[in-house]
Amino acid sequence: DTGALIRDLLPGAYEVRLEKEGWSSWQKTLQVKPGLITSASQIKLWPKEIELEKISDGETKNFYLTALGAVFQNSDDDLAFNELTLRGREVVLNGPDSKILVTSDKNSFFLADLDTPKTAINLNQLFNSLKQRQLNLPGEVPILGVLTHPFSPQKILILTKSTLYALDFRKLALEKLAAAAEQIEDYAKSNNDVFLWDGEVLSVVNLLLKIKSTYPLLSTEDARLIVGQSGVVLILSKKGGLYSYDRNAVGSTLLAENVKEVILSPEEKRAALHFGDGSLQVFYLRDYQSDIEYKAFTKKTILPRGRGEVRDLTWLPKMNYLSGIYGNNLWLTET
Repeated sequence: DTGALIRDLLPGAYEVRLEKEGWSSWQKTLQVKPGLITSASQIKLWPKEIELEKISDGETKNFYLTALGAVFQNSDDDLAFNELTLRGREVVLNGPDSKILVTSDKNSFFLADLDTPKTAINLNQLFNSLKQRQLNLPGEVPILGVLTHPFSPQKILILTKSTLYALDFRKLALEKLAAAAEQIEDYAKSNNDVFLWDGEVLSVVNLLLKIKSTYPLLSTEDARLIVGQSGVVLILSKKGGLYSYDRNAVGSTLLAENVKEVILSPEEKRAALHFGDGSLQVFYLRDYQSDIEYKAFTKKTILPRGRGEVRDLTWLPKMNYLSGIYGNNLWLTET
């Protein structure tokens, strides 16, 4: 809890090992330089035996966290909450601090307040009814996606093929926020903005000011957006090319190739890159200072190629660790 300082060492490499009975050990080689202190602040010992508590009977295919507990999905894709079967076959919107859940079944979307989970709103019917009645926009339009609203828990964002709307499901009010030039191919959200990509132009809708800005993209190949809460924009093409996009310079930079999956770190200065050959790498998007200083565009290999598949990668918040499923094991690594 208080740390430890080892003084008066000669410059060189030192192997440090920490052990505690019943816990995994921690080991690292630290380089000591003249006149400087070498620090290792992210030391975590993990219990060798983890107590498990059974929270669901039967086969569980997936689970989703909410403020009132978990929603479980069985092998038949039925969704259960407190032994009640919910409408929909897939959860598309949930949060560990939210009581609101949005599910889908094919092209139909349903919104449920988990305080009263027996009643679910058909979002398609409500949206199209409000669109025609309040906005005088005729015809039924399918919903492409649903996003949380960053400023109001009683609002959600609804995307159609070309337009972004805000729906207040308490007041039953619909607001049109922006339209894309062409059909939306991908979308993402940060703390303040919604990003809409139609394959040629990136439209950014500021939800606070309710204004839209457009930025041309250099590549029109099929790709998806990875957007951080602070507005960091990465583009991952279906061919595996990973690009960073600078809105100020209106240009993109190729960061890596053959990338299969990208996970931004909590502070968004780093990204975990999972490659097609099975290797795992931490890529530094900006200068980063911790125990060791890393310059932008530095690459650090965590797992070499050919070691097997890593899935469900996650950065652990407030810790310098990555976790994932490696084979049949829960796997953690200090980065």
